[in-house]
Amino acid sequence: MVLVGASVAVLAALALLASRPAMPVSWRQLHVGMTQREAERLFGPDGEAQCMGCWERFECPAPMLGADSRWRLLVDYDEPANSGGARLVRATARFVHPLALLNSKPRTLVGINAPTNGSSQ
Repeated sequence: MVLVGASVAVLAALALLASRPAMPVSWRQLHVGMTQREAERLFGPDGEAQCMGCWERFECPAPMLGADSRWRLLVDYDEPANSGGARLVRATARFVHPLALLNSKPRTLVGINAPTNGSSQ
């Protein structure tokens, strides 16, 4: 009986993970070496950006199950953002949900540890 209940719970969790909103498609166009301005054009109009030092965080709303969830993109630059010459060296995305069980692991889109076969890990 306990095993059946646990199996149902696991299947329900997997179904929730499968219903996670998709990451913004434009984020897949990021590449190493693009300028901060070029990268920001791909962030999209619906989110909120925060710049600090050599990185920038962008969050795009992605409601799931009526909760205030979002996709978060962290972009690292080779020099301080807003310096005029900052170039992208790494971009990492993850899904963030108030129920931590539904969060995704960070996935490197470009830069160090990025997938080499065009997949999103």
